[in-house]
Amino acid sequence: MTALNQTALTIKTTTDSPETDEFSPSERAESILRDGDILAEDESPEAMLDRVAGVIPSIEQEFGLSEDMAQAFADQMRTLFQERKIVPSTPIMTNAQRFDHRPLSACSVPPVDLDSDYETLKDTVDTYHQEGMGTGFALDEASDPIETLIDLQEIAKTGLETEKQHRPVGNMGIMRIDHPKIREFITIKQQTQDKDWKFNLSVNITDAFMEAYENDEPFELRDGTTEDPQELMDLMVNCAWDCADPGLIFLGNMNRRRPFDGAMNYVSVAPCGEVGLAEGETCQFASINIAAFLEDGEIDYEELKHATYCVTRFLDDVLEYSIQHYTHEESIEAMRTSRKIGIGFCGYSKLLTKMGLVYDSEQANQILRDLLSFINYHSKHYSKELADSRGSFDGWEESLYSDPDTDFLTEKFGDADSQTVSRKDWQQLDRAITEQGLRNSTTVILPPTGRSSLTFDTSQSIEPIFSLSDQYDTLNEEFVQTLEDRDLAGDEVLESVRENGSCQHLDLPTDIKQVFRTAVEISYEQHFNVLVEAQRFVDESVSKTINLPKDADPAAVEQVYRRAYQEGLNGMTVYRNGSAEEQPMDLKEEDQ
Repeated sequence: MTALNQTALTIKTTTDSPETDEFSPSERAESILRDGDILAEDESPEAMLDRVAGVIPSIEQEFGLSEDMAQAFADQMRTLFQERKIVPSTPIMTNAQRFDHRPLSACSVPPVDLDSDYETLKDTVDTYHQEGMGTGFALDEASDPIETLIDLQEIAKTGLETEKQHRPVGNMGIMRIDHPKIREFITIKQQTQDKDWKFNLSVNITDAFMEAYENDEPFELRDGTTEDPQELMDLMVNCAWDCADPGLIFLGNMNRRRPFDGAMNYVSVAPCGEVGLAEGETCQFASINIAAFLEDGEIDYEELKHATYCVTRFLDDVLEYSIQHYTHEESIEAMRTSRKIGIGFCGYSKLLTKMGLVYDSEQANQILRDLLSFINYHSKHYSKELADSRGSFDGWEESLYSDPDTDFLTEKFGDADSQTVSRKDWQQLDRAITEQGLRNSTTVILPPTGRSSLTFDTSQSIEPIFSLSDQYDTLNEEFVQTLEDRDLAGDEVLESVRENGSCQHLDLPTDIKQVFRTAVEISYEQHFNVLVEAQRFVDESVSKTINLPKDADPAAVEQVYRRAYQEGLNGMTVYRNGSAEEQPMDLKEEDQ
């Protein structure tokens, strides 16, 4: 390990590691861990964290660290897990040192010819599912994309019925808007709502379509026929309003934001749309629980920087472990080329409620910008230093990072409004990366963190509160504390909130009701604004649902879609409360 790395990340010896209270998850978190098969039989949550940290020492030693120093870094990561500051993804928690042949990646685009016979298709897709990865597919490449989608749906469904697949995984199918079968694709889930779908679907929207739509001009499909773009938009809007699918993906935007010029072209996305993927490419996630860095009403940025360095190094170790365990050579090659990692973000609504801030207030949005830019900058700063001792990703020389005439990071992030990282900071980092290299082509991606964040008793990604009462009738911790601090926690109030999942019907101070609005009580414009703010500071995309109340008009969906394109977003999902058979986690049935 170089002196530079030792300066950047102080690895304490084992004897210096801080004492940490036992990791004791709530009843809900324990249930998710056990019911989701994240824990091995008779395994405790503490033992699970031990085996996750146990992946680290052998990889660190492969990179030249001594046995003692490697173990010391593993101990530091274990402490960050126990303190709920770093949340590993569910594939990491499920697979690490439990299944010797499985990687720790969360999602992939399987390298498979979609026109293969059913058994060949099934063998390849089952492999990725059994290794714990969700899958994304570009259905345009199939001769009959609708028939292929039905086959992939059957493969996903039957795979869950076998003992080889230890956790449910998501799947995404995308189709470009100019495909001749686009109408069938848009409507397939609306017309089969009784089907137990294991797929999310998204339409890949092109600039040409949006220009035709905005100008009210005929839109040409790839077979030379034309469509009325308003009719296609209406079809997408009404299906999303009715059954929450399809979403939108702007794959062109995602490809323009890549650090590669011509290589590693994205063909599809992860199941929740947060990351674009080339064929065979995967991604490994761990999230920073930002709520755990609040000390006496202030965010501890120095500790956050240390945690960012640690999780960057940890995910590079996880990636190296995965490369050694992929079944398919295409994934090995793709991940050596990009070495993509995804530092996520969770605990945001928990942080805001602790600080007494309203979701989508200007103060809250500034905190979001400051936090994401800080994590993005410091993860890349440390990835640069990792490149000194471990080498850059294999595709470095062909990437925009190596071009001295292209300030890649400055152009992406330098002009956004951040109080923690300046344009000059990005410029200096760009120059240093051009000279020294970079270990990971991307570092910050915002996945949904659904199960993983709940197992660590924190809120999901950048989403607001889904309900003030969960399925175990446990009330939101910050809400109860706020009421107690102001002597308002009467039994009738608490029982009413427990029954309704909301406090808006109660005679409580306005500021409390504003801070503790739930997802369906926040306007779709405010949801959208938060998505826009977050997109500015991530490498890829953001898994964020635009929630609509049950009585929302379809025109609201169309307005959101138009704004998504105008704002240059990479993708989005709209969910009207009650429009899908399976509600987002913790939305109370009474609110439908």
